[in-house]
Amino acid sequence: MLRCRSVTHRYGRRIALTGIDLTVGTEIYGLLGNNGAGKSTLMKIVGTAMLPTSGEVVFETWRRPKDDLRIRAELGYLPQIFGLPGHVTAREYLRYAAVMKGLDPRHPDASPDHALERVGLAAAADRRISAMSGGMRQRLGIAVAFLGRPRLLVLDEPTAGLDPDERVRFRHLIREAQATAAVLFSTHIVSDVERDATRVGIMHAGAIVAEGRPGELAERARGSVFEVRVDREAWRRLAPSWMRRERDPRAWPGVIASVTEGQDPEAVTVRVVSTAPPRGDATPVSPSLEDAYLLFTALLSDGRGAA
Repeated sequence: MLRCRSVTHRYGRRIALTGIDLTVGTEIYGLLGNNGAGKSTLMKIVGTAMLPTSGEVVFETWRRPKDDLRIRAELGYLPQIFGLPGHVTAREYLRYAAVMKGLDPRHPDASPDHALERVGLAAAADRRISAMSGGMRQRLGIAVAFLGRPRLLVLDEPTAGLDPDERVRFRHLIREAQATAAVLFSTHIVSDVERDATRVGIMHAGAIVAEGRPGELAERARGSVFEVRVDREAWRRLAPSWMRRERDPRAWPGVIASVTEGQDPEAVTVRVVSTAPPRGDATPVSPSLEDAYLLFTALLSDGRGAA
């Protein structure tokens, strides 16, 4: 089990994490947040790549930083940005990674060929990394993280650059790992956590502002999601501010989630997340996880704790 207690981090005067409390058991926990929310900072701290300014990180009975070597023996870590040596092949690099992890080369879980097959890179085993596409390099990074079947997986934006087929393959990998590992992954893609995570933490301004199962979080937005029929001429005036994600509570008391053009030549249908029913012909609709994300990050959160 992974436990974070009151974890904070500062970059000079800038506060990146404001006091994270997080527990991850044998499950898939998805961190959902926009760029700058603090996800990568938290992942670096849990992945033993950075120390917190204050607070406690414990995996099983081992505490950071005293027991970092013990934690790393059980850790599979994929940072958001990682460098790979271009002059070696995928197979060579995985052999090196297995040695660095202290894995028994005779064990199937340390086999480069097995690892490459799991991420769909078997045919590229002898290709130099410099000749690989960005998506292939991402898959190689995932293969390294899963080497040795770690009991703690920390994956920062793991699906970045993956095509739809590879996203499905990745989903199978983490679901398989869930049986024996605490899996923590971060993303800004709502559909990733909606499909893959057993629990979700929504991050905003360095804090986890809401937490729960995907369906539970969506349900908490019930009564705050509406569809409004808006005259096309009026929408033309609203559209520029919506595209910039600006919000004027006097004119539009909420956040616009989506717009459907439809077949009506006179109007568009606007989906609004709002703490009060918008003016006009507003119809309450069933909420989604994306609606809940907008509610907690744009309307309810003050950036200092759970909403």
